Amino acid sequence: QTDPDILLLEEVTPKWAQELAGLGYPYRVEAVRSDCFGIMLLSRYPISNTNVIYLTGRDRSPSGPLALSSAEERTAGTAVPTILADVHLPQGEITVIGTHPLPPIGPEYSRHRNLQLMELPYLVMEQKKPVLLIGDLNVSPWSYWFRRLLSESGLKNSMKGFGFQPSWPANNRLLRIPIDHVLHDEHIVIHSRSIGKSVGSDHLPVIVDFTVR
Repeated sequence: QTDPDILLLEEVTPKWAQELAGLGYPYRVEAVRSDCFGIMLLSRYPISNTNVIYLTGRDRSPSGPLALSSAEERTAGTAVPTILADVHLPQGEITVIGTHPLPPIGPEYSRHRNLQLMELPYLVMEQKKPVLLIGDLNVSPWSYWFRRLLSESGLKNSMKGFGFQPSWPANNRLLRIPIDHVLHDEHIVIHSRSIGKSVGSDHLPVIVDFTVR
């Protein structure tokens, strides 16, 4: 219905990836998984410099290299994929970061979620183009970890100025909170932001219209 130019999908399984092949998006980058952490970026515009990385949030200096997960962490399921891609829009190039940290269920998952949220600002600061950071971050705007992410990355919350827009859980309006986020840097202007109707997921879609300065 919204016919987006850029579409980030999460929890993409191999079966779902096959069904999405007919959507008509000529450009895609994906890390499909059989669990809840597959991820896919679809675009109507060309993409380049695509990469799938696994952040761990290991302690490092701001000038240090990105911390990528070990094979053992991937096998254990605590490392989840993050998509990195440059999208060539008519207004100019932007870098899209799509990510989906673990949910804070129990101390181990909470620790890994927090470590990934700590690593994201370093990833943002290493980019040379305007940045959109998109995903189910499994954190609300009131969380210390979310505020820290904004403070250290310099990104802005696209929900600001558009009212309260909770997205999960889709089937319970009273318990619904905003954990699906679109964050942007100062070179990207948000013109509208809304929550879409249910499409069968336990999350409601986030719809954002933007331009590049």
